[in-house]
Amino acid sequence: MESLHELLGEVKEYFVLQKRYVLLDLVEKMTIILCKLILGMVLFILGVIVILYLSVALTLFMAEVMGSIFWSCLLTTLLFALLALLIYAKRKAWIMMPLIHFLTPLFMDHSKDCKKDEEPE
Repeated sequence: MESLHELLGEVKEYFVLQKRYVLLDLVEKMTIILCKLILGMVLFILGVIVILYLSVALTLFMAEVMGSIFWSCLLTTLLFALLALLIYAKRKAWIMMPLIHFLTPLFMDHSKDCKKDEEPE
């Protein structure tokens, strides 16, 4: 009877430790995702600012060359529309697949778990 209580105590401790391990693993993965997300947002904002200034510079340059600010603004808008269509056409290759390649190993990486299980005690 005493060994049964010891066994139940060990099983209970095992499940408590497994729960803690899963929570720590979840915290680690969420931290990685949040860090990448924050870095991506900062780089996106900086990229938008750079593109904004470059588009203004391009528009002003084309206005001097073409002699009309209206046509240079229209041409810059057309370039942005073409860029948007290109990004939309390549969304799977440029956005979806890199995201899948980032998230899949993060959540499906069982190699370190399997190595821990295979090690003798």
